[in-house]
Amino acid sequence: MKRKNKKTLKINRNNDIESIIETFQQYEKKYEIVMANLDDGIQYEFEDMKITQTYKSTILEMSIGDLIKKLKNSGSITILITDNIRDKKKNKVINEKIREINTMPNVKTMIVSKNRRYDVLESIMEGG
Repeated sequence: MKRKNKKTLKINRNNDIESIIETFQQYEKKYEIVMANLDDGIQYEFEDMKITQTYKSTILEMSIGDLIKKLKNSGSITILITDNIRDKKKNKVINEKIREINTMPNVKTMIVSKNRRYDVLESIMEGG
C-alpha cells in the first residue's frame, strides 16, 4: 500500500501552548506538523508562505510605518486579521491601515471572524 506524503506545516515554537494544541488537533491527520523557530511574529509557515494572525485592535494600536518596515523584508506573508472591533470610526482607521498594507506586493491580508480562522487557514494551505 502506498503511503501518501503529507505536506508540512511548521508551527512557531514560540506560539502559546493553547494555539499549538489547537493546531495539532485541527491538522495532525492532514499535515505533517513540525515545531520550528520561525521569524518573530510568524505563527505558521506552509511551503514558502509565512502566516500570522492578529486582531483589528492590534492593528489600530500599531504605527503603520513600523508595521510596513517589519513586513517589507519578510518574504511572502499572509495576515489573518480577526475582526474584533465594532466601532465605525475605529474600523475606518483600521481599514485605511489595511489598505496601505495591501499595497505591498509580498503581503496578503484577510479579515476573518474568530470562529472561522482555522477554516480560512486551511483554505490558504489548500490554495483557495
